[in-house]
Amino acid sequence: MNPAAIPQREDVQEQAQGFLSGPVSSLVDLLRIGGCLAVIVCHSRQVGFHAGTPYVSDLGSHYAVVVFFVVSGLAIATSALRPGATLADYALSRAARLLPVALLAMALGVGAFLLRGAQASFPGHDQLTWQSLVHPLLFLTETPQGQVPVWNAPWWSLSYEVWYYALFGAAVFLRGPQRVLWLVVLAALAGPLILLLMPVWLMGVALAGWPGWVRLQRRGGVLLLIAAGLVLHAARIVDMPALAWLEAHSRLPLVNSQNVVGNMLVGLAVAMGLAGARPWLALLARPIAVVAPALRWGAGMTFTAYLMHHPLLCLARSWGLRAPPGPFGAVIGLVGLLAVCALLADLGERRSPLLRRRVQAWLAARHAPGTLHRAPTRAATSA
Repeated sequence: MNPAAIPQREDVQEQAQGFLSGPVSSLVDLLRIGGCLAVIVCHSRQVGFHAGTPYVSDLGSHYAVVVFFVVSGLAIATSALRPGATLADYALSRAARLLPVALLAMALGVGAFLLRGAQASFPGHDQLTWQSLVHPLLFLTETPQGQVPVWNAPWWSLSYEVWYYALFGAAVFLRGPQRVLWLVVLAALAGPLILLLMPVWLMGVALAGWPGWVRLQRRGGVLLLIAAGLVLHAARIVDMPALAWLEAHSRLPLVNSQNVVGNMLVGLAVAMGLAGARPWLALLARPIAVVAPALRWGAGMTFTAYLMHHPLLCLARSWGLRAPPGPFGAVIGLVGLLAVCALLADLGERRSPLLRRRVQAWLAARHAPGTLHRAPTRAATSA
Protein backbone atom coordinates (compact mmCIF):
# COMPACT_ATOMS: atom_id res chain seq x y z
CA MET A 1 0.00 0.00 0.00
CA ASN A 2 1.19 3.50 -0.81
CA PRO A 3 2.06 5.21 2.52
CA ALA A 4 0.80 8.50 1.12
CA ALA A 5 -2.66 6.96 0.85
CA ILE A 6 -2.78 6.23 4.57
CA PRO A 7 -4.64 9.10 6.35
CA GLN A 8 -2.65 10.92 8.99
CA ARG A 9 -3.99 10.70 12.55
CA GLU A 10 -5.06 14.36 12.46
CA ASP A 11 -7.02 13.72 9.24
CA VAL A 12 -8.86 10.79 10.81
CA GLN A 13 -9.72 12.84 13.90
CA GLU A 14 -11.06 15.75 11.84
CA GLN A 15 -13.12 13.47 9.62
CA ALA A 16 -14.61 11.85 12.73
CA GLN A 17 -15.60 15.27 14.08
CA GLY A 18 -17.15 16.34 10.81
CA PHE A 19 -16.84 19.67 9.05
CA LEU A 20 -19.62 21.41 10.96
CA SER A 21 -18.04 21.29 14.40
CA GLY A 22 -16.53 23.68 16.93
CA PRO A 23 -15.83 27.22 15.71
CA VAL A 24 -17.10 26.41 12.19
CA SER A 25 -20.58 26.00 13.61
CA SER A 26 -20.38 29.52 15.04
CA LEU A 27 -19.18 30.90 11.70
CA VAL A 28 -22.16 29.26 10.01
CA ASP A 29 -24.45 30.86 12.60
CA LEU A 30 -22.88 34.22 11.79
CA LEU A 31 -23.45 33.67 8.06
CA ARG A 32 -27.09 32.84 8.69
CA ILE A 33 -27.57 36.00 10.75
CA GLY A 34 -25.75 38.21 8.26
CA GLY A 35 -27.62 36.81 5.26
CA CYS A 36 -30.97 37.24 6.97
CA LEU A 37 -30.20 40.85 7.90
CA ALA A 38 -29.16 41.61 4.30
CA VAL A 39 -32.47 40.33 2.94
CA ILE A 40 -34.51 42.26 5.52
CA VAL A 41 -32.65 45.52 4.86
CA CYS A 42 -33.19 45.16 1.12
CA HIS A 43 -36.91 44.43 1.46
CA SER A 44 -37.33 47.30 3.92
CA ARG A 45 -36.39 49.68 1.14
CA GLN A 46 -38.41 47.83 -1.51
CA VAL A 47 -41.69 48.23 0.38
CA GLY A 48 -40.88 51.79 1.45
CA PHE A 49 -40.40 51.08 5.14
CA HIS A 50 -37.01 52.76 4.82
CA ALA A 51 -36.64 55.25 2.01
CA GLY A 52 -32.98 56.11 2.43
CA THR A 53 -29.80 54.75 0.91
CA PRO A 54 -30.08 51.22 -0.55
CA TYR A 55 -27.63 49.69 1.90
CA VAL A 56 -28.17 46.27 0.29
CA SER A 57 -28.91 45.95 -3.43
CA ASP A 58 -31.39 43.49 -4.93
CA LEU A 59 -28.46 41.45 -6.21
CA GLY A 60 -26.84 41.43 -2.78
CA SER A 61 -30.10 40.24 -1.23
CA HIS A 62 -30.35 37.41 -3.75
CA TYR A 63 -26.76 36.36 -3.14
CA ALA A 64 -27.53 36.25 0.58
CA VAL A 65 -30.08 33.55 -0.22
CA VAL A 66 -27.37 31.70 -2.15
CA VAL A 67 -25.34 31.72 1.08
CA PHE A 68 -28.36 30.16 2.80
CA PHE A 69 -28.44 27.39 0.18
CA VAL A 70 -24.82 26.39 0.82
CA VAL A 71 -25.23 26.55 4.60
CA SER A 72 -28.46 24.55 4.33
CA GLY A 73 -26.80 21.81 2.29
CA LEU A 74 -24.01 21.60 4.86
CA ALA A 75 -26.38 21.39 7.85
CA ILE A 76 -28.80 18.94 6.25
CA ALA A 77 -26.04 16.62 5.04
CA THR A 78 -24.32 16.71 8.44
CA SER A 79 -27.56 15.55 10.04
CA ALA A 80 -28.60 13.02 7.39
CA LEU A 81 -25.19 11.35 6.95
CA ARG A 82 -24.64 10.65 10.64
CA PRO A 83 -24.46 6.93 11.55
CA GLY A 84 -27.83 5.32 12.17
CA ALA A 85 -29.93 8.02 10.47
CA THR A 86 -33.10 6.74 8.80
CA LEU A 87 -35.50 8.13 6.25
CA ALA A 88 -38.16 8.41 8.96
CA ASP A 89 -35.81 10.47 11.14
CA TYR A 90 -34.87 12.65 8.20
CA ALA A 91 -38.45 13.32 7.09
CA LEU A 92 -39.59 14.05 10.63
CA SER A 93 -36.71 16.45 11.27
CA ARG A 94 -37.40 18.36 8.09
CA ALA A 95 -41.14 18.56 8.70
CA ALA A 96 -40.74 19.64 12.34
CA ARG A 97 -38.28 22.34 11.33
CA LEU A 98 -40.21 23.60 8.32
CA LEU A 99 -43.95 23.36 8.83
CA PRO A 100 -44.53 25.32 12.07
CA VAL A 101 -42.73 28.37 10.74
CA ALA A 102 -44.08 28.10 7.19
CA LEU A 103 -47.70 27.72 8.24
CA LEU A 104 -47.42 30.58 10.75
CA ALA A 105 -45.83 32.80 8.08
CA MET A 106 -48.59 31.92 5.60
CA ALA A 107 -51.27 32.72 8.16
CA LEU A 108 -49.55 35.99 9.06
CA GLY A 109 -49.34 37.14 5.43
CA VAL A 110 -52.91 36.21 4.52
CA GLY A 111 -54.30 37.63 7.76
CA ALA A 112 -52.40 40.91 7.33
CA PHE A 113 -53.60 41.22 3.74
CA LEU A 114 -57.23 40.57 4.66
CA LEU A 115 -56.94 43.14 7.43
CA ARG A 116 -55.09 45.90 5.59
CA GLY A 117 -54.76 44.90 1.93
CA ALA A 118 -57.15 47.58 0.73
CA GLN A 119 -54.93 50.27 2.29
CA ALA A 120 -51.66 49.24 0.62
CA SER A 121 -50.51 47.72 -2.66
CA PHE A 122 -47.16 46.05 -3.30
CA PRO A 123 -47.02 45.06 -6.98
CA GLY A 124 -46.24 41.42 -7.65
CA HIS A 125 -47.23 40.16 -4.22
CA ASP A 126 -50.75 41.49 -3.60
CA GLN A 127 -52.91 38.89 -5.31
CA LEU A 128 -54.95 36.73 -2.96
CA THR A 129 -56.09 33.87 -5.20
CA TRP A 130 -56.43 30.12 -4.86
CA GLN A 131 -53.03 29.82 -6.57
CA SER A 132 -51.38 32.05 -3.97
CA LEU A 133 -52.72 29.71 -1.29
CA VAL A 134 -52.31 26.27 -2.88
CA HIS A 135 -49.03 26.71 -4.75
CA PRO A 136 -47.01 27.79 -1.68
CA LEU A 137 -48.45 24.99 0.47
CA LEU A 138 -47.36 22.47 -2.20
CA PHE A 139 -44.07 24.35 -2.73
CA LEU A 140 -44.87 24.82 -6.42
CA THR A 141 -44.33 28.57 -6.59
CA GLU A 142 -41.56 28.16 -9.17
CA THR A 143 -43.75 26.47 -11.78
CA PRO A 144 -44.69 28.59 -14.84
CA GLN A 145 -48.01 29.66 -13.27
CA GLY A 146 -46.81 29.46 -9.68
CA GLN A 147 -47.55 32.25 -7.20
CA VAL A 148 -45.91 33.07 -3.89
CA PRO A 149 -48.13 33.82 -0.87
CA VAL A 150 -49.65 37.24 -0.67
CA TRP A 151 -47.30 39.75 1.00
CA ASN A 152 -44.51 37.17 1.33
CA ALA A 153 -41.99 37.45 -1.52
CA PRO A 154 -39.17 35.49 0.24
CA TRP A 155 -41.22 32.26 0.07
CA TRP A 156 -39.68 31.46 -3.34
CA SER A 157 -36.46 30.15 -1.80
CA LEU A 158 -38.42 27.84 0.49
CA SER A 159 -39.81 26.10 -2.58
CA TYR A 160 -36.26 25.51 -3.79
CA GLU A 161 -35.04 24.10 -0.48
CA VAL A 162 -37.97 21.75 0.09
CA TRP A 163 -37.33 20.00 -3.21
CA TYR A 164 -33.62 19.81 -2.42
CA TYR A 165 -34.51 18.12 0.86
CA ALA A 166 -36.72 15.62 -0.95
CA LEU A 167 -34.19 14.83 -3.69
CA PHE A 168 -31.33 14.48 -1.22
CA GLY A 169 -33.38 12.23 1.05
CA ALA A 170 -34.27 9.96 -1.87
CA ALA A 171 -30.63 9.80 -2.99
CA VAL A 172 -29.29 8.98 0.48
CA PHE A 173 -31.91 6.67 1.99
CA LEU A 174 -33.38 4.78 -0.98
CA ARG A 175 -31.68 2.06 -2.98
CA GLY A 176 -31.80 0.49 -6.44
CA PRO A 177 -34.72 1.06 -8.84
CA GLN A 178 -36.77 2.69 -6.09
CA ARG A 179 -34.14 5.42 -5.72
CA VAL A 180 -34.00 6.05 -9.49
CA LEU A 181 -37.79 6.16 -9.77
CA TRP A 182 -38.23 8.63 -6.93
CA LEU A 183 -35.39 10.85 -8.13
CA VAL A 184 -36.98 11.07 -11.58
CA VAL A 185 -40.44 11.78 -10.16
CA LEU A 186 -39.19 14.40 -7.68
CA ALA A 187 -37.00 16.10 -10.29
CA ALA A 188 -39.97 16.33 -12.65
CA LEU A 189 -42.15 17.84 -9.90
CA ALA A 190 -39.45 20.30 -8.86
CA GLY A 191 -38.95 21.55 -12.41
CA PRO A 192 -35.96 22.99 -14.26
CA LEU A 193 -35.81 26.32 -12.41
CA ILE A 194 -35.16 24.62 -9.09
CA LEU A 195 -32.78 22.05 -10.56
CA LEU A 196 -30.67 24.84 -12.09
CA LEU A 197 -29.57 26.00 -8.65
CA MET A 198 -29.31 22.62 -6.97
CA PRO A 199 -25.51 22.44 -7.57
CA VAL A 200 -25.22 25.45 -5.23
CA TRP A 201 -27.00 23.53 -2.46
CA LEU A 202 -24.87 20.47 -3.17
CA MET A 203 -21.72 22.51 -2.55
CA GLY A 204 -22.71 22.55 1.12
CA VAL A 205 -23.37 18.81 0.97
CA ALA A 206 -19.87 18.31 -0.42
CA LEU A 207 -18.36 20.06 2.60
CA ALA A 208 -20.16 17.65 4.92
CA GLY A 209 -19.53 14.44 3.02
CA TRP A 210 -16.35 14.81 0.96
CA PRO A 211 -13.22 13.55 2.78
CA GLY A 212 -10.94 15.63 0.54
CA TRP A 213 -11.75 18.87 2.38
CA VAL A 214 -9.42 17.82 5.20
CA ARG A 215 -6.38 18.11 2.95
CA LEU A 216 -7.83 20.95 0.90
CA GLN A 217 -8.29 23.22 3.90
CA ARG A 218 -4.53 23.13 4.56
CA ARG A 219 -4.35 25.72 1.80
CA GLY A 220 -6.62 27.95 3.87
CA GLY A 221 -5.07 31.26 2.86
CA VAL A 222 -5.18 30.39 -0.83
CA LEU A 223 -8.80 29.26 -0.57
CA LEU A 224 -9.81 32.52 1.09
CA LEU A 225 -8.14 34.56 -1.66
CA ILE A 226 -9.88 32.51 -4.35
CA ALA A 227 -13.20 32.92 -2.54
CA ALA A 228 -12.75 36.70 -2.44
CA GLY A 229 -11.97 36.74 -6.17
CA LEU A 230 -15.08 34.70 -6.96
CA VAL A 231 -17.26 37.12 -5.01
CA LEU A 232 -15.80 40.11 -6.89
CA HIS A 233 -16.50 38.45 -10.22
CA ALA A 234 -20.02 37.45 -9.18
CA ALA A 235 -20.80 41.06 -8.20
CA ARG A 236 -20.26 42.07 -11.84
CA ILE A 237 -22.59 39.42 -13.25
CA VAL A 238 -26.20 40.48 -13.59
CA ASP A 239 -27.43 39.09 -16.91
CA MET A 240 -26.03 36.34 -19.12
CA PRO A 241 -26.82 36.62 -22.87
CA ALA A 242 -27.06 32.82 -23.23
CA LEU A 243 -29.60 32.59 -20.43
CA ALA A 244 -31.58 35.51 -21.83
CA TRP A 245 -31.72 33.69 -25.18
CA LEU A 246 -32.83 30.49 -23.44
CA GLU A 247 -35.55 32.33 -21.56
CA ALA A 248 -36.83 34.01 -24.72
CA HIS A 249 -36.89 30.87 -26.88
CA SER A 250 -38.07 28.33 -24.30
CA ARG A 251 -40.82 30.63 -22.99
CA LEU A 252 -39.69 29.55 -19.53
CA PRO A 253 -39.29 32.57 -17.22
CA LEU A 254 -36.11 31.95 -15.25
CA VAL A 255 -37.07 34.46 -12.53
CA ASN A 256 -34.94 33.61 -9.48
CA SER A 257 -32.69 31.24 -11.45
CA GLN A 258 -31.79 33.74 -14.15
CA ASN A 259 -28.36 34.64 -12.73
CA VAL A 260 -27.26 31.03 -12.45
CA VAL A 261 -23.59 31.74 -13.23
CA GLY A 262 -23.29 34.39 -10.52
CA ASN A 263 -25.08 32.10 -8.10
CA MET A 264 -22.61 29.30 -8.82
CA LEU A 265 -19.66 31.63 -8.23
CA VAL A 266 -21.05 32.88 -4.92
CA GLY A 267 -21.91 29.34 -3.81
CA LEU A 268 -18.39 28.15 -4.64
CA ALA A 269 -16.95 31.17 -2.82
CA VAL A 270 -18.92 30.34 0.33
CA ALA A 271 -17.88 26.68 0.24
CA MET A 272 -14.21 27.52 -0.36
CA GLY A 273 -14.32 30.30 2.20
CA LEU A 274 -15.64 27.96 4.88
CA ALA A 275 -13.01 25.36 4.04
CA GLY A 276 -10.27 28.00 4.01
CA ALA A 277 -11.39 29.63 7.26
CA ARG A 278 -11.66 26.38 9.21
CA PRO A 279 -7.98 25.99 10.18
CA TRP A 280 -7.75 29.67 11.15
CA LEU A 281 -10.86 29.45 13.30
CA ALA A 282 -9.17 26.81 15.43
CA LEU A 283 -6.68 29.46 16.54
CA LEU A 284 -9.58 31.62 17.79
CA ALA A 285 -11.46 28.83 19.54
CA ARG A 286 -11.55 30.53 22.96
CA PRO A 287 -12.93 33.97 21.95
CA ILE A 288 -15.36 32.28 19.54
CA ALA A 289 -16.61 30.09 22.39
CA VAL A 290 -17.49 33.26 24.33
CA VAL A 291 -19.78 34.63 21.61
CA ALA A 292 -21.04 31.23 20.42
CA PRO A 293 -24.18 31.19 22.65
CA ALA A 294 -25.25 34.62 21.37
CA LEU A 295 -24.67 33.57 17.77
CA ARG A 296 -26.58 30.34 18.32
CA TRP A 297 -29.50 32.27 19.81
CA GLY A 298 -29.56 34.71 16.90
CA ALA A 299 -29.29 31.96 14.30
CA GLY A 300 -32.15 30.19 16.05
CA MET A 301 -34.59 32.85 14.84
CA THR A 302 -33.28 33.47 11.31
CA PHE A 303 -35.79 31.17 9.61
CA THR A 304 -38.65 33.00 11.31
CA ALA A 305 -37.19 36.43 10.55
CA TYR A 306 -36.56 35.50 6.93
CA LEU A 307 -40.04 34.13 6.27
CA MET A 308 -42.07 36.61 8.35
CA HIS A 309 -40.35 39.95 7.91
CA HIS A 310 -42.04 40.72 4.58
CA PRO A 311 -45.65 40.47 5.78
CA LEU A 312 -44.67 42.45 8.88
CA LEU A 313 -43.11 45.18 6.73
CA CYS A 314 -46.16 45.31 4.46
CA LEU A 315 -48.46 45.49 7.47
CA ALA A 316 -46.41 48.33 8.96
CA ARG A 317 -46.53 50.28 5.69
CA SER A 318 -50.29 49.77 5.40
CA TRP A 319 -50.60 51.73 8.65
CA GLY A 320 -48.24 54.40 7.38
CA LEU A 321 -45.36 53.39 9.62
CA ARG A 322 -41.84 54.07 8.39
CA ALA A 323 -38.37 53.91 9.87
CA PRO A 324 -36.77 57.30 10.56
CA PRO A 325 -34.45 58.50 7.78
CA GLY A 326 -30.72 57.89 7.84
CA PRO A 327 -28.59 54.99 9.08
CA PHE A 328 -29.66 55.42 12.71
CA GLY A 329 -33.32 55.27 11.70
CA ALA A 330 -32.66 52.15 9.65
CA VAL A 331 -31.12 50.48 12.70
CA ILE A 332 -34.08 51.46 14.89
CA GLY A 333 -36.54 50.04 12.37
CA LEU A 334 -34.49 46.85 12.01
CA VAL A 335 -34.26 46.31 15.78
CA GLY A 336 -38.02 46.78 16.18
CA LEU A 337 -38.76 44.31 13.40
CA LEU A 338 -36.33 41.74 14.80
CA ALA A 339 -37.89 42.07 18.25
CA VAL A 340 -41.25 41.04 16.80
CA CYS A 341 -39.61 38.18 14.89
CA ALA A 342 -37.91 36.99 18.09
CA LEU A 343 -41.31 36.72 19.79
CA LEU A 344 -42.72 34.82 16.81
CA ALA A 345 -39.71 32.49 16.81
CA ASP A 346 -40.61 31.40 20.33
CA LEU A 347 -43.97 30.23 18.98
CA GLY A 348 -42.53 28.02 16.25
CA GLU A 349 -38.86 27.85 15.32
CA ARG A 350 -37.43 27.40 18.79
CA ARG A 351 -40.03 24.74 19.58
CA SER A 352 -39.05 22.61 16.61
CA PRO A 353 -36.72 20.24 18.56
CA LEU A 354 -39.38 19.74 21.25
CA LEU A 355 -42.03 19.06 18.61
CA ARG A 356 -39.80 16.52 16.92
CA ARG A 357 -39.06 14.72 20.18
CA ARG A 358 -42.74 14.51 21.06
CA VAL A 359 -43.65 13.11 17.65
CA GLN A 360 -40.75 10.65 17.91
CA ALA A 361 -41.98 9.51 21.32
CA TRP A 362 -45.53 9.13 20.00
CA LEU A 363 -44.35 7.10 17.02
CA ALA A 364 -42.06 5.00 19.20
CA ALA A 365 -45.00 4.13 21.42
CA ARG A 366 -46.93 2.89 18.38
CA HIS A 367 -44.07 0.92 16.84
CA ALA A 368 -41.14 -1.19 17.95
CA PRO A 369 -39.23 0.53 20.78
CA GLY A 370 -36.08 2.38 19.72
CA THR A 371 -36.92 2.42 16.02
CA LEU A 372 -37.43 6.13 15.69
CA HIS A 373 -36.64 7.65 19.07
CA ARG A 374 -33.08 8.93 19.22
CA ALA A 375 -31.53 11.78 21.13
CA PRO A 376 -30.88 14.52 18.56
CA THR A 377 -27.36 15.82 18.09
CA ARG A 378 -26.67 19.54 17.98
CA ALA A 379 -26.14 19.39 14.22
CA ALA A 380 -29.49 17.68 13.77
CA THR A 381 -31.19 20.21 16.05
CA SER A 382 -29.85 23.22 14.14
CA ALA A 383 -30.41 21.76 10.68
